[in-house]
Amino acid sequence: MQVVVGVESHKATFAGAVVDGLARPVEAREFSNDPKGYRAFVSWARSKGTVVWIGVECSETWGAPLTRHLLGAGVDVREVPTRLAYREAKRKAAQGKSDLGDALAIARVVVREEGLPSPAAPEVAEELKLLSDYRDQLRRSRNQFTNRIHKDLAIMRPGYQNQVPDLTGSQGDEEGSGPDRQ
Repeated sequence: MQVVVGVESHKATFAGAVVDGLARPVEAREFSNDPKGYRAFVSWARSKGTVVWIGVECSETWGAPLTRHLLGAGVDVREVPTRLAYREAKRKAAQGKSDLGDALAIARVVVREEGLPSPAAPEVAEELKLLSDYRDQLRRSRNQFTNRIHKDLAIMRPGYQNQVPDLTGSQGDEEGSGPDRQ
């Protein structure tokens, strides 16, 4: 039997729900959000049938480590937009709000929706975030240094700003975060 799995992830745990090709529930279960839980989850999901897709909501936050594990295990992972999962869960509101119910809603979205994207390659997204954070840190350091120079010049050479051209070098500074002038 071919199955689809939905995942609702949180900091310490995640819920998985298996559905058949007609989106009928097969089984749902919670796992710890750690490597041991990931291995148990993959074994559990595969024991329910041939896994076609695993849909993960928030694959770039709490679900990122699980997503990396699944991709490494050769599983076809799909990113499920929060709005679609919310809409599906709302359709079955009589069942109440729960992580297992949310995982079921995510699995049903994966069965129903064509063309759900694969998550961005997690390594690339992480590397881009690191580079972006580093760029922001360099920009802040540059601005602190520039502000200190302007302060020191104002103390050593009162009125220097009237004698020296603009030193802000605002070219390429999209945020306009040059030194504060008072």
